[in-house]
Amino acid sequence: MVQSESGKPATGWVDMGYVDYKFKKCCPFNLQFSVEIPNDNDTIDFATLEDYFVDELKKGCVVHLVARVATDFGFIMDMYIDDAEFASEKLAGLLEDDTKMVEFGCGFNQDPKWKEYKRIVKMVK
Repeated sequence: MVQSESGKPATGWVDMGYVDYKFKKCCPFNLQFSVEIPNDNDTIDFATLEDYFVDELKKGCVVHLVARVATDFGFIMDMYIDDAEFASEKLAGLLEDDTKMVEFGCGFNQDPKWKEYKRIVKMVK
């Protein structure tokens, strides 16, 4: 079993349906999220937050959510998108929002061959 940094069991998933996906080059940007969930907040679940970010990004770009892994502080998500400029503007707005649901960080990598996805898949096989 995979463990978090503190030794707790870590759970997650990888969407294996993208292994043979033929249109990877259409979404060449890997977007990685780090989402912090406060320990005292038991009303927020991973799926709600996942849907929130994906729905916001889908307002202006194609989104392929490929993996999510629980961490000691919350979770990490990996996705591929087609429009890094839109996503960057959208996420900057969400970060500045005083009423945001959770703290998060994110980063983009140009990855038209989906090398990060391949690396994640190798870890779970």
